[in-house]
Amino acid sequence: MQRGTSRHGRAVDDELSSEMRQMGANTTPRAESWRDPEIPVEGEAGGDMPTSNIGTPQGMSKGDVDGRSQLARFLDTGKLPANADSIRGMAYSHNAPDAVLDELEQLPDGLYENVSDVWRTLGHGVEEPRNIDE
Repeated sequence: MQRGTSRHGRAVDDELSSEMRQMGANTTPRAESWRDPEIPVEGEAGGDMPTSNIGTPQGMSKGDVDGRSQLARFLDTGKLPANADSIRGMAYSHNAPDAVLDELEQLPDGLYENVSDVWRTLGHGVEEPRNIDE
């Protein structure tokens, strides 16, 4: 079986190159423009929302989200529920940074169902449950 060349002619190459320059580095290709979220403007629903906490659950700060995510990277979530000693052992065996290990030293004895239980017990914010009736 003979395969043809995948090269374009000079005119097609120049046209494709021109299109790429027009798109710019920070834009979505036309084929995926549907993925770009539309940002609400003032006066529309959601248009007056503060942008500093976008993507942050109610009851948590961006620091809480990032910190809990970092903690979860060093725990075997499939082995939860677990006690405090087991959780510290998981973090140690996954080479958690000293800051994570130091914080887990403050974790009191008890059984922890998930990473959020650990994070809450360490004194950090977690999501507030949504009220479905609203």
